[in-house]
Amino acid sequence: MNPESLILQPVVTEIFERILFIWAIRHPASGYVQGINDLVTPFFVVFLGDCMAEDEEVENVDVSSLPVEVLQNIEADSYWCMNKLLDGIQIKYIDTCSSMRLNIFNLLFVG
Repeated sequence: MNPESLILQPVVTEIFERILFIWAIRHPASGYVQGINDLVTPFFVVFLGDCMAEDEEVENVDVSSLPVEVLQNIEADSYWCMNKLLDGIQIKYIDTCSSMRLNIFNLLFVG
């Protein structure tokens, strides 16, 4: 599956922008960190797939043709799943925290 064609659709871009903006606002200590958008994609694709017929392929769907309520549910579910995933690792992305530097040091010099 190639979700790149899916993500380039304007409606999907707007959904991702809202998800990432809300994440950054709700988590000011870490804000947006490069790569968080990649964590949203699998959730989005799975929830989108749940709303489609079995014979449709996710990367070929015109997301703008879906009802607004369906898109809002996909957006909300994608956000909350990404949020739950990041809750366990957010501390590694806080600027004032040295845990990321410690992890890199351990990776490079310890083992």
